[in-house]
Amino acid sequence: MQCLAGRTANCQGVQKYAAYGVPVGGQWGGLYSEEVRVPFADAMLVPLPEGLDPVAAAGASDNLTDAWVSASQPIASRKDPKVLIVGGTESLGILSTQMAIAAGASEVDYYDVSDYRNQLAVDSGARVYDGPKEGLYERYDVVVAATRSPDKLHTSLMALAPGGHCSCIGIFFEDPKLPLFPMYLRGVTLSVGLCNVRSHIPKVLDLVHTGKCNPLIATPEVVTWEDAPQALIAPLAKVVMVRPRLFAAQTQN
Repeated sequence: MQCLAGRTANCQGVQKYAAYGVPVGGQWGGLYSEEVRVPFADAMLVPLPEGLDPVAAAGASDNLTDAWVSASQPIASRKDPKVLIVGGTESLGILSTQMAIAAGASEVDYYDVSDYRNQLAVDSGARVYDGPKEGLYERYDVVVAATRSPDKLHTSLMALAPGGHCSCIGIFFEDPKLPLFPMYLRGVTLSVGLCNVRSHIPKVLDLVHTGKCNPLIATPEVVTWEDAPQALIAPLAKVVMVRPRLFAAQTQN
């Protein structure tokens, strides 16, 4: 039932919360394994468009699609919305900025403490806000909180105009304090949750392939399979591991 409703991340045909690299649903290993078994592969695997760099598409099953859904869905239901991206996680805020513009936002503001990410946001087409956080309050119809900071989530929620929507795509392992009464007064919506990426991946790959989203703007560190153990513990913003194909590609007659 969940899969038919588009919630493939909550499939009832497998163990609850089962996922690669996330042990909360069982020890299934990660995608750094030599071989990976994909349940329901005919339905769940998505081919890359011809000519698309696999490095650029490396986040399609996670961050890339999460950024698209979190920005595009609330933007689609509003006319010329004012959009704010609150950064803080490595590249997710930058991807959300690009996806908001790809979804039709005419202007996107970006709020972060990182000079590096601020410049990436400008390069992606956003306008950086560098004033006090109180200057953001009650101004935006759509806010994407790409942060793991409770304070930044609080700012994101306070930035919502009446009827606004905040997509929280940072992961919080402890319960943050929420400004529920101000949210109540403005009638706003907070959405949070594991993204059901499968149905959105073809659209995301098309956005990357056509240049409407450029994941490589964050300059991921591309390393070999042999260098992966050291790269994974290094303080890098994003790591993509590349290895030779294990099996020859099969062609159809």
